[in-house]
Amino acid sequence: MPHQYFSCAGQVQLLQPTATNKYVWARNRNSLKAPSFHRCRITLQIWDSSSKFTDSDVMKRNTVSFLGVVLVAATARILGTRSGAAASFDRARARKYIGDGMKSFLYGDVQRSLLEFDQALESDPTIEPYLWQRGLSLWLVGKYEDASIQFERDVKVNSNDVEEALWKFLSDAKMEDVAEARGNILKVGGDARPIMTLCLKLYKDEKETPETIFSESDLYGDNANSFYANLYSGLWYDAIGRHDKALEFLAQSLETRYAAESGDYMVAVCREVINKIKII
Repeated sequence: MPHQYFSCAGQVQLLQPTATNKYVWARNRNSLKAPSFHRCRITLQIWDSSSKFTDSDVMKRNTVSFLGVVLVAATARILGTRSGAAASFDRARARKYIGDGMKSFLYGDVQRSLLEFDQALESDPTIEPYLWQRGLSLWLVGKYEDASIQFERDVKVNSNDVEEALWKFLSDAKMEDVAEARGNILKVGGDARPIMTLCLKLYKDEKETPETIFSESDLYGDNANSFYANLYSGLWYDAIGRHDKALEFLAQSLETRYAAESGDYMVAVCREVINKIKII
């Protein structure tokens, strides 16, 4: 997931910086590269909502500080403030609730994170298509229909992110036949991460398995490719009811150096998926 965004033309201050905090700027969100790892999901991503995504300047944070909070100090418009009815939305409050929700999630309190994401949505309904974090929390607490709707709306504003389409499938697969969910996978453009193209092929082609799709270096390496290949292989096995295999691949995902060092939000997601499967 994937990624979503506070819309803000501003500067960023990290309250509790660590040695591994790095920032990368790019013109196109899908061209983002971390200095030492493949593109990774982040604590906060910032867009100017009044601009087209392909033309916006984007900030990407390489690590998620589990003890830190990213504070957006806007120097121009906070959350893309507009005139009229939209200006009445409390974007500052929405920003705070999203940050709180992500912190709660990182500390393992998924239910609380969902409450805080919902509070953010109440504060500013215009952020809904960008609230991928909420979709992940909805999925983890078993609210699959709401999760499916969230991810579908995410794809509408970011049609090049494969992960949103995969999570839409994973939500649908919990409510209907896997074959039907496969047939309804959303169309997405070209994700800049080749590993995600392989993940999409795995989910779309009923003849494929993780073992046939991914190379040994993908599955048994230590980098972002290995993390994501194993993560989405584990989720794929969960979708088809092979919980033993799901746990095997998810565990491999967490054993990568990327999982240990990147601070990627999806590492915390992987842990919560394991917890969810273990109580089935």
